[in-house]
Amino acid sequence: RRIKYDFEFIDENSDGRIDTEEYPRQIRKYFNNNYDELEYKFNDFDRNRDGFIDEPEFENSGIMHCSIPQ
Repeated sequence: RRIKYDFEFIDENSDGRIDTEEYPRQIRKYFNNNYDELEYKFNDFDRNRDGFIDEPEFENSGIMHCSIPQ
């Protein structure tokens, strides 16, 4: 599945969640977002406010999905 591919691409250390360092580092490789914007988006996607985006949050967020080159 494409969503799973995108999630695993951003989750650099493969711990099953995207942290505040992985997210901007990976997103900025392909998109021209500033860090303030990325921090805002990260916090919006982190629904349970645990400091991570887990796979269900990622699937429900609309993050990129099909936007990361394979």
